[in-house]
Amino acid sequence: MKHPECDLRRWLTANEHAVDPYTRQRIDQSYRFIDTVLSTCDAVVTGKAYDVGCGRGYDSFAIGRYFDHVLAIDTDPGAIEEASCIAREAGVSHITFKRANIESLVSPPQFDFVYCNLMSHNVSSRCALIRALRRTMKPNAYLSYSEIVEGYGPMEIHRAIRDRNQPELMSRIRQVLRGFAGQSNFRFFLGGTIQPLLKAAGLGVVAHEFHSWNGMAIFDRTISKSDGETRSQVRCADPDYLEMSADFIEMRAQLTKMLSGRPHTGFSPDQRQQIGTLLKAPGNRYAPFLIFLSMADIALPSFRLASAPIRKSMELWRGIRGRLGFGEDGRAPRSNLDWTALEELDLRFIELMRRKAGLGTDSLDD
Repeated sequence: MKHPECDLRRWLTANEHAVDPYTRQRIDQSYRFIDTVLSTCDAVVTGKAYDVGCGRGYDSFAIGRYFDHVLAIDTDPGAIEEASCIAREAGVSHITFKRANIESLVSPPQFDFVYCNLMSHNVSSRCALIRALRRTMKPNAYLSYSEIVEGYGPMEIHRAIRDRNQPELMSRIRQVLRGFAGQSNFRFFLGGTIQPLLKAAGLGVVAHEFHSWNGMAIFDRTISKSDGETRSQVRCADPDYLEMSADFIEMRAQLTKMLSGRPHTGFSPDQRQQIGTLLKAPGNRYAPFLIFLSMADIALPSFRLASAPIRKSMELWRGIRGRLGFGEDGRAPRSNLDWTALEELDLRFIELMRRKAGLGTDSLDD
């Protein structure tokens, strides 16, 4: 470990009110995780590291223990300001926090280690992101890349329904629908589809793992290593996918058609019947995701693909929820949502997905 001053755990304990509880928790948890990541990167040159989508420095300080210089970027100016303040107050001088968008960098610097953790669901193109990441890597550099996949949104929807958290529910339903519809805003990617993109960019997979929930992948984590060239050849017909399964293509077409023809007031009786018929059709492993169209009918009656993209970030929500009358736990004091109907749809979805994964339905993961 080159820079022990980057271990902020004692500093965070001594300065309890210097950061918010969520940021403190994320930084505290990062040290063990980054140790595990770097242990997989055999003989990585600990010179320069790049943290793409760093947030409030959630993982930057743990990375900074090993590298002589860390450049950490994010598009959120508030997050960059807070991360810079933490570094300044804690006496960490070799981590540079900068507001930047990796997709728009023309001549990026070269790094020995690139870290991109759970931020790709907000970029305009995953293919363009991989190209941009590849351009920043030296020959034989490592990339640690993690992304949200299809099970993550349903998991958070389940928790939002349990907690009666209406804003989170609305945000996650949008995420699921946009992921299937191929929209470029807050979305998910299909598990296992990142590897072909990495290979096309000249990156060999060193380690790969899924995290799952009720038979569905929620995170896809990959560590890869660049070959001896500094190239970035990724050409995709779709902005996000080099390859897509026939099941996913079929379900994307069905869901997009349903959303595009949906009135602003919700689905018509005929459309609801059609959704029910599609759900009962055998074969397509993604068919249960059509249940989220029915959830949208309850929670997002005006949502359509033609509507302007909306994403309520958690930072913005923390700032305005008090003025809207929501509690600290995100619950609304008044809501006309049919939570019982949402619970029934949620349970049905989980049971269907567990059956498709060959799991029993007696004990569900929470």
